[in-house]
Amino acid sequence: MPLYTRYRITDQIAAEDLRALPVLSEIPYFLRHHQTRLRYIDDMVAIVSNRAHSHPAFVRLNAFHTHQTPYAAIDALAPPLAEFFMRTEVLPILDPIFARFKERIEELSPRLYRQFADRGILIPKETEV
Repeated sequence: MPLYTRYRITDQIAAEDLRALPVLSEIPYFLRHHQTRLRYIDDMVAIVSNRAHSHPAFVRLNAFHTHQTPYAAIDALAPPLAEFFMRTEVLPILDPIFARFKERIEELSPRLYRQFADRGILIPKETEV
């Protein structure tokens, strides 16, 4: 089954519908400047906070990757996410997931799949900014 999330970062969504979108919509901008470094990073899913404010203290990012180790994915994403944190003061908490599990996330982690479907924002690898 393909990856299913509630929103895509490129969707035009009412602000009351997605509380953290104004801050999260800036993530593709920071990723765009590091394309060479991120060649092994696939789609990412940001989990929207349950809090009712537009400036979350942190955002959880699940990054699907094809590196040999999760550490390599963290290392690749460190510069753009550090820049995102410096500019927005929203702490990105990165959780790398091997890309081979993307199509099977529903059976391997039903709880995570439900979070993606209920509150997740898909940040596709190739985003228009």
